Amino acid sequence: MRLLLVFMLFATVTTAARADVPDLPYQARYLAGLKICLDPGHGGDIGEHYETTGYKRGPSGLREAVINLRITERLGELLAASGCEVIHTRQEDVEVSLEDRTRIARENCVDLFLSIHHNTSTRASANFSSMWYHGDGSTRPASLDLSRYLSDSIIRTIEPSEPQYSGVYSDRLMYESGFHVLREVPMPAVLLECSFLTNPDEERRLSKSSYNDKEAWAIFLGLCEWAANGVPRALPLEMPLPGEPGEFVFELKDGMKETWGAGALRLRPGSLRVMLNDDPIAFYLDENLLRFSLDEIPEVATLEIQFENRTKNSSITPPIDLRSYLCVPGAPVPIFSPEE
Repeated sequence: MRLLLVFMLFATVTTAARADVPDLPYQARYLAGLKICLDPGHGGDIGEHYETTGYKRGPSGLREAVINLRITERLGELLAASGCEVIHTRQEDVEVSLEDRTRIARENCVDLFLSIHHNTSTRASANFSSMWYHGDGSTRPASLDLSRYLSDSIIRTIEPSEPQYSGVYSDRLMYESGFHVLREVPMPAVLLECSFLTNPDEERRLSKSSYNDKEAWAIFLGLCEWAANGVPRALPLEMPLPGEPGEFVFELKDGMKETWGAGALRLRPGSLRVMLNDDPIAFYLDENLLRFSLDEIPEVATLEIQFENRTKNSSITPPIDLRSYLCVPGAPVPIFSPEE
């Protein structure tokens, strides 16, 4: 089968590792091969209007957009040193629309999307971290998994002054439809509010490059710990032409390496679900091969394969459009952009 070809509207940028990258933890090897999109929140919010209103600024004027960019640049270097391909939504202090941020992630077919932010509050003493996922936790289960690892690592590493308020939250607590950057991407996605820029002590820390590096390291360690527990996914082996009925065969990977029981598929019992447009369909599991047949493909056909490995990490395979196979490696025909 020919590999899927996707023409990008945005240039992809792969981060090169900096010479002073510290010794990486053993778990970093499990990140190798992942394609991760880093989204430093905001950008381009300069000028008299922003300065007088204090938009996304700390008490002394330190800008959130600048801090977000510093931390994502450093995080990108750590991920590149671990063998990841890193895509950035911006690498300069410029405004990038919410629509463009999510488009970059979709068109580059990334595995993970991380949007880095720092919070603000009218309460100057506020300072805790919050990780945000989309929906109710079952929408994209891997987003919830990743949020927990990131939250634990950030609390443990940067020690916010109000850790009791730190936690993992649904974006529907803020907006009924959730955050745009989480709602409009199909892959696992987390929006991180690492700390509060409006806390004077925290602002002083965030103004130092060494502290920015420490925060990037905290995020990186959370990603390492998540990956070390396995990155499950479903890989297509046999598929009919897009939009046509037939038999589908996927290889299920638990992502767990170098552990007891390697070679056998280590799924959490009862976790495997195969759904077409949110309706369950019958399937057959032969060791690690998932098989099912579809007699017809509806006009709108979204296939979801969800399962957990034995460590309860969820599959990162995003929903599949059976009429286009967009971003599905190994699809039977290449997909071209409308301009082609």
